[in-house]
Amino acid sequence: IVFFYFFSLGFYSVSHSSPGLKSLGVFCDLNKKRAEQQQKQEILAFEQKKQHAIQLRRSMNQQQNEALIILGVSERALLDALMANVDWRDPLSTLIKTQYRTLALEKHPDKHPENQEQANEDMKKLTAAYEIFSKAEWFNHTAISTSTTTTSN
Repeated sequence: IVFFYFFSLGFYSVSHSSPGLKSLGVFCDLNKKRAEQQQKQEILAFEQKKQHAIQLRRSMNQQQNEALIILGVSERALLDALMANVDWRDPLSTLIKTQYRTLALEKHPDKHPENQEQANEDMKKLTAAYEIFSKAEWFNHTAISTSTTTTSN
């Protein structure tokens, strides 16, 4: 019995006396088709997450955009956080919280005794920016828009 199966080329040759080997080739073709279909679904899901993240980013108002600049959250980091998980609120809130804590440690007035007034001003701006995203209304508003977006797909 001669059996050659070329995975990368997608064809196989089987001798005429072995019907069981022919079914093996069909089975391999089905697995290949399933893998291709799963890959297409993953790409589609990724593109949907990406579009949703971009839509959510565009829906932010001017005050939220300024808060992101004050917190030092880059556009790329924000989109990565929004696309990181199915439940987008956890990575987004974690990103903002981490940025806030890092900058709060750097700009705390106790760390800058020589320029206390400027440090107090910076800390107030930083806290105000963080409070914009720590409000529950912002997350509830965005959760409503995400649930309507995801159910339509």
